[in-house]
Amino acid sequence: EIPQVLSTVPIVLWSGSLSLVTIFNKQLDYGWFLFSPPGALAFVILLIASLAEVNRTPFDLPEAESEIIAGFHTEFSSMRFGLFFLAEYLSVFGVSCLATALFLGGGTPIPLSDFPINLLGTTTTSYVLVNAILVPTFFLKVGLMVFVMFWVRATLPRMRVDRLMNFAWKYMVPMSLVNILAAAVWYECYIRSSRPFVLFGTPLRLGPLPLNWLISTLITLLILFPSFLGVQAINRREFGEEVGTTAPARCAAPVPVAAR
Repeated sequence: EIPQVLSTVPIVLWSGSLSLVTIFNKQLDYGWFLFSPPGALAFVILLIASLAEVNRTPFDLPEAESEIIAGFHTEFSSMRFGLFFLAEYLSVFGVSCLATALFLGGGTPIPLSDFPINLLGTTTTSYVLVNAILVPTFFLKVGLMVFVMFWVRATLPRMRVDRLMNFAWKYMVPMSLVNILAAAVWYECYIRSSRPFVLFGTPLRLGPLPLNWLISTLITLLILFPSFLGVQAINRREFGEEVGTTAPARCAAPVPVAAR
């Protein structure tokens, strides 16, 4: 739960609100939050933490479907058995909706555009047209997220509980904290500081992308990439020390049996 919550802090920081409507409107102005180094890392952390939270492979530790004895599988049947899986799949749908709203721009089909919101007018037809685009696009993104979760389930083996806790506390939590710092830098350089990158009332651009977006991406990558390498090096060194101190002594080579 801790990495899952920490992964949403950059979105709240950028939007200045916990309202999903405000988060959606912010992505209309600045693009999908996924398309930034802090947003991409937060999305990956949220996806991994959500897989563990809803007990999906490779983190389906409470129940082991491939084993004969599998917890509640031996205690319940019929509708009671089905309600467990109904709750699990509803949780998958719920976290997919949350990730879509926070990182994928909700129902907007184009990342750096306010389409179809720019089609809104004063008539009822315009509202119906906009909703006819937003709602199917939103559920299409949710379906893709659910597909990714099923894809992971069919690909990766189950992880041991000690390795899951080690990965959560020694990798995901430190990177989530560093990502909050990078998100603050992104906020100052891109969302809040558009004025230094405006010349004669025209925002400076490098190709199709704003110049402040490119500068923010470069700065946050210089924060996140060395931090990831540092976390990985520290954990590898600790793992090597643990293996070195607990490794059993080597056995002597067996003496060959004399030939008759």
